Amino acid sequence: DILGIEKERANISKVADSLRSAFGENIAQDAMLKKFEKSSAKICVNNGLRKPEEFEKAKQLGFHFWYITAPLETRLARIQNRNQNIDDQTQTLEKFIKQESLETEKFITELGLKSDVRFDNTGSMEDLYTQVDQEISKLVS
Repeated sequence: DILGIEKERANISKVADSLRSAFGENIAQDAMLKKFEKSSAKICVNNGLRKPEEFEKAKQLGFHFWYITAPLETRLARIQNRNQNIDDQTQTLEKFIKQESLETEKFITELGLKSDVRFDNTGSMEDLYTQVDQEISKLVS
C-alpha cells in the first residue's frame, strides 16, 4: 500500500528482486536477523526466506525451518478465498503455475525438502494449528 502499486504476487516479486539487485542478495535476510536479534521472544517466525543462501545462513545461526505445504489446487483455492492481493480472486490455475516459477518462488519446494519439519496443510486450519502446536511444544520444553 505504501508504494502505491497493486498488491499482487508479480509486483511483490519485482519489489523483492529490485531490493536484492540494489542492495545485495542478503538484504531481506539481514533485515530479518536484525529484527530477531532485538526480540525477546522465545520463538520468532519468518515466512519470507526464498533463496538457498538465506536458508543456509539462517541454518548456520541455529534457526529451525518448517515447511507448510498443500497441493497446488488447494493453495490456489485458498488464495482465491483469502483475497489478500488484488489479483487473488481472479487467479487462474495457469497463472498460478506460472507465478510458481518467479525468481522469488522457484526455490521454495527445494528449501521445503531441507526443512526440519514439514506440515501437510490439506486439512482445516484447526488441523494445521494442532500440528504447529505440537512442534512448538517440542521447542519450548
